[in-house]
Order: sequence, then structure tokens, then C-alpha cells
Amino acid sequence: MAHHRGDRRWRAAITRIEDALARVRAHVRGLPGGAPPGLDADIDDGVVDGVSSDTQAELAALKRRNRQLEQENEILRRAAAYFAKDTLPK
Repeated sequence: MAHHRGDRRWRAAITRIEDALARVRAHVRGLPGGAPPGLDADIDDGVVDGVSSDTQAELAALKRRNRQLEQENEILRRAAAYFAKDTLPK
């Protein structure tokens, strides 16, 4: 029985270490200068957990498109309000 408890302790310790590493990686990505060389390649290759470069690029493109659509909607709302004020009964 003692052997199994030791295995669980090791697994728990390894899990805590992996969690800490994931937090450190996330923090390093947020620092000026970004991730250290090779980290993105390791993520893309599946060696370490994280968001791949392709996914990051797609997310950035979607955010840009969303911003553009929000601006276009605001323009259309203002134009509709402008033209609607002339058609309202006085």
C-alpha cells in the first residue's frame, strides 16, 4: 500500500509542477518581447501545451474582422437614425 501512496504523491507533485510551468509560460508570453525563441515551435509541434501560431493568427484576424463589422454597424445605425428623423410625422 505504501508504494501506491507514493505513486499518487509523485503524480500529484508532477501535476503541480506542470501547472506551474503552464502559468510561467503564459506569463512569459505576456512580457515585452514575447515568448522565448523555440517556445512557439514547441507549441506548434505539440511538445508543450499552448495555443498554436495558426490559431493565434486566426484569432487576431477574427478580432480585426469583428472590430470592422462593429464599426460598419455603428455607421449603418447612425445613417438609419439620420434618415428616419426626416420621415417621422411632426
